[in-house]
Amino acid sequence: MDFLLRLLYTIEKSGEWAGWEAIVRVAKHRGLVGRLPIELGSAAVEAVGSRAVYHERCEALRQLSLIGRHLGVALERVDGEERLGRYQVTIRSLQTLPANSPFRNMFDEANPVCHIDGADYASVRSAVLYQMRWGRFVADQTVHQQNNAPSYDRLRQLARQQPPVWHCHTVGTSHNAAGGGRDRMIVLHGDQPFEASIAIISYPDFARAILWTTERQVAGKEGAARIPQTVRVAQRVMGDDAQVAFGNQLDVAIG
Repeated sequence: MDFLLRLLYTIEKSGEWAGWEAIVRVAKHRGLVGRLPIELGSAAVEAVGSRAVYHERCEALRQLSLIGRHLGVALERVDGEERLGRYQVTIRSLQTLPANSPFRNMFDEANPVCHIDGADYASVRSAVLYQMRWGRFVADQTVHQQNNAPSYDRLRQLARQQPPVWHCHTVGTSHNAAGGGRDRMIVLHGDQPFEASIAIISYPDFARAILWTTERQVAGKEGAARIPQTVRVAQRVMGDDAQVAFGNQLDVAIG
């Protein structure tokens, strides 16, 4: 009975959960969640910690403390510090956010900017998208400003564009002020039967695009022909940007 009362209290005080739906589905495709809906047991409630710790946290961290282990990114309070896996997490406020931060205009107190391992993430949920185990890389291209300026400029633009990107709303963004880097993770397809996402990594002199998927490979095929559904999704969602990001790596006759 004590467990049920604690679970009820935790859920009632946890806030709005809609922002986690797409992330949970991505976790399911990546093999982190066994089945949906997530089943919360006593271990999940214990992971939340004390009521005092729970109420000190922002809404997104309260929710993550309950479901993080199901996403492969357990949240813990260690010696007064928040830790996401092996990384310390520092929650930013508008007062502690650098004046030139690209995230000031989108700041959300319920799901705030956080600092992890040298980079600021647009939100707690952005950080979780990055920390979850990725799928299998199927296309990867790096372009340099000096030898492919058009592709470089477009990838840099996509890394900075306010969401949605290509009408995709499940987007994670990070910013490394010291190195001038801006990274972006975009879920292109998160419904059945697979998930496909792209990461765009951009720095002052180069930009890199990586496509990964959980689609089961077609036996006896090579290259992009092994992942026809992912190719269809990338070409449909990204349009001409699929060529910009990956050159001819996704060129294949798809029936």
